[in-house]
Amino acid sequence: MAEFVDLARVDRIGLDTETTGVTYDDRLVGLSVSLPDGSDHYYRWGHEMGGNNCSKREVLRWVKREVNRSDLTVFMHSAGFDLRMLAYELGHEHPFPRARVEETGFMAALLNELEPDLTLDGLGQRHIEMEKEGDELWDFCSQAFGGGATRKAQAKNIWRAHGDVVEPYAKRDSRITLGLGDHLGPRLGEEGLADVYEMELRLIPILLRMHMVGVPVDVNKALALKDKLGRLLTRAERKWESDFGDVSYTSTAQLATLFDKLGLPYRRNQPTEKMLEKGITEGNASITKDDLEYVQHPVAEAITRMKKLKHFKGTFIDNYVLANVDPNGVIHGEFHPLRNPRFGTRSGRFSSGGGLNLQNVPARDEEWAPLIRGLYVPASRTQVWEKADYCLVGETMVETLTGPRRIDSLTAGDRVFTWHAGRVSWGEVSRWARIGRAPTFKVTLDNEGSFTATGDHEMVLRDGGKVRVEDLRPGVGLAAFRRGSAGAGYETVYSASAFEYRYTHDLVAEAYHGPKPVGAEVHHVDEAKRNNSPRNLAYVDQTEHRALHAFKTVDEQTRLRVLRSALRRRRSYAGKGNPNWRGGKEDQTCVDCGDAFYQWPSQVNVRCVSCRRCGAPAALNHRVVSVEPAGERVVYHVTVEGDHNFALSCGVFSKNSQIEFRYLAHYAGGQLARAYNEDPDIDFHQICAELVGIPRRPAKNINFGIVYGMGKKLMAAKLGVSLHEAALLLEEYHDRLPEVSRLYNRADRRANQRGYIVTWGGRKRRFEKRGRGYAHTHKALNALLQGSAADLMKKAMISVADGLDWETTPMHLTVHDELDFSVPREKRARGRFNRVLREKMEDFQLRVPVVVDIEFGEDWGSCKPAEEGTWRKRRADLPKRAEA
Repeated sequence: MAEFVDLARVDRIGLDTETTGVTYDDRLVGLSVSLPDGSDHYYRWGHEMGGNNCSKREVLRWVKREVNRSDLTVFMHSAGFDLRMLAYELGHEHPFPRARVEETGFMAALLNELEPDLTLDGLGQRHIEMEKEGDELWDFCSQAFGGGATRKAQAKNIWRAHGDVVEPYAKRDSRITLGLGDHLGPRLGEEGLADVYEMELRLIPILLRMHMVGVPVDVNKALALKDKLGRLLTRAERKWESDFGDVSYTSTAQLATLFDKLGLPYRRNQPTEKMLEKGITEGNASITKDDLEYVQHPVAEAITRMKKLKHFKGTFIDNYVLANVDPNGVIHGEFHPLRNPRFGTRSGRFSSGGGLNLQNVPARDEEWAPLIRGLYVPASRTQVWEKADYCLVGETMVETLTGPRRIDSLTAGDRVFTWHAGRVSWGEVSRWARIGRAPTFKVTLDNEGSFTATGDHEMVLRDGGKVRVEDLRPGVGLAAFRRGSAGAGYETVYSASAFEYRYTHDLVAEAYHGPKPVGAEVHHVDEAKRNNSPRNLAYVDQTEHRALHAFKTVDEQTRLRVLRSALRRRRSYAGKGNPNWRGGKEDQTCVDCGDAFYQWPSQVNVRCVSCRRCGAPAALNHRVVSVEPAGERVVYHVTVEGDHNFALSCGVFSKNSQIEFRYLAHYAGGQLARAYNEDPDIDFHQICAELVGIPRRPAKNINFGIVYGMGKKLMAAKLGVSLHEAALLLEEYHDRLPEVSRLYNRADRRANQRGYIVTWGGRKRRFEKRGRGYAHTHKALNALLQGSAADLMKKAMISVADGLDWETTPMHLTVHDELDFSVPREKRARGRFNRVLREKMEDFQLRVPVVVDIEFGEDWGSCKPAEEGTWRKRRADLPKRAEA
């Protein structure tokens, strides 16, 4: 039997574990320890083939007695994993909380986040000329258990092998770990990385505790949601099979053939060299999610829906929840603060992995995100779920003639869609004002979309009448609005109450260029039919316009002739007959939703004008499902000339993380910092739009373009303008916001001079050497902002965890800029916790205020804003930050 070493005579050790695997269900089988005097020890008790030299109880006793000492430094590689495996055996407790744990993987990642190989073997060879001895072990496992004699094939069988065969391999692991600690540790101080390294080390016990606490889930609700998704998927697949036979919606090649038959566009990749050698000039078809959204066709919508249903059911229900839940109804995720051999990011932001990427749980899908996130619940019935994040809650989206806009970004003079004389028209915003905070109601519609408004706000009914929000009841029908696509590819706006589509380009041209002259048509200057920017529209004589599009007119006439022929035969594209065919231009009743609609002969491929998704009722956004209080929110008053109404985007609530842009204002200073100090809730893109004198949307695209180092061509495409116009916009932007340009150039220059930039928390972001300079330095500003945002989040997390009562308020998740807890249901207790939480998450000395938003609910998917009136008043009294 093994003799356990006395660690009283040493100040540091290298420690490594051997396990049955890497999941929550796996366990330890051995522990290796290396000392500075050159001695190595491997204590083992769980090898399947024997060769064990101690019991698990003896080793755990030794760990508590010898390793758990305040004067001992324990070097580990993948410390989070090794500590977790030890904690499983110790009742979910930190195995040696008094010892100082150092992580050699963190050292390597901080010293060079571009390191090509962060494995223990790779780092050992590169830094201390030591490599793991595994060849004999792989040969033994291959002969004993089959498979190739490689680490990849046999790593899962190490625990099954004889302990004596594994011993040299295990000892080498802890020896390399100790050597790396001695070699890399001093370099952290030399390169000014000691402070950020200490911050990363302080996260280790927090992340260990979060993993052990886990995330409770409602298994019964998960099973019910899985069943619902399965039924919808089966129904959609049967409909697809009846329409298109054995065409697989998951096969790009088969979809390309189908798209060719239907005349639908799709992209092709560049041909490979082998293709060119064979005389093939076209690459393989590429039909991505973005391509399907661009097509705007019922077939594309059906494919998108089936893929979404399949993905949500398989990934987020089966794989994330049901495959990972333990007997207590808890799943145990992994969070990685730095890049490692399997997970992590170079920016310093957290990642999640280990077969369960909790940062990937959908948040923006209006239909399914609340239901999927609703599976994650508080730890007990006496608690509620609470999330705190550095996000600004966007307000209601308004449909303008140039696209959806946040209501808080509207200005007098903007043109919006309105309801006029029983049909969709346009009106001009004559007045816009921010009223302040007021009690609101959330109205949920029949598509699970929603909008939030004050009780006295009036909505337009389907018959043109008006009703106050507080008087709405389930079943009330509102005048509906939606965007659609005409058969020729033009965008339309649809009114369910008027049973008609109107071309968007006609409305926009009329609004911005005056009434259409007699004999004229609207021409898209760049020939992009869906680019309805006022600059892209012009009135052209009908004869001249049709001459410009002569070949397209012939194609369109041919298409319509085929469609009319199909209509006469009462057959649709699917070949199974058109269920909505009523023999001409008569009012009809949709077989899905029961609403009347007007069927044009050229629309035989559209199952129903108002129900266009896989034969299911499409969410007309006009029937009220529920009305419930939504707490106090910042509200806005908009006055539109004429009929004094405007179209909403029917339930769109957008959340845009802007912590990176707060850092941009912090570093840039000047008028951006002043604007944030005057109003901590202000929207960064709106600040820039007002200062530059351009609409919010191009300002937002320019902001992202500058931050992410976007080239002029891509930026022009994002803005929907020519290269020349993009250059003029950029010139105007930089003239009005010179501090942003200076910051971008300064970051790029420093990255080019020294090969790295330093973030707010002292982290270095490096750039690869290329010739006399460095590559990709145009992304230096993005690296600075992303890395600084990671620093802030980690410091906030450490501050919050310091003193956190894990029994009453356990921390479950960190998702991007968000922390999630179970908190007391009782209002006073929750209020006390929230006050402390805000203070800790907002107490940073930046030139701009950092604002945290807190929401709570019965589960992750139903969180709503917390009461924060007293906090808003307190924050208004805070001293202004120093200006740059």
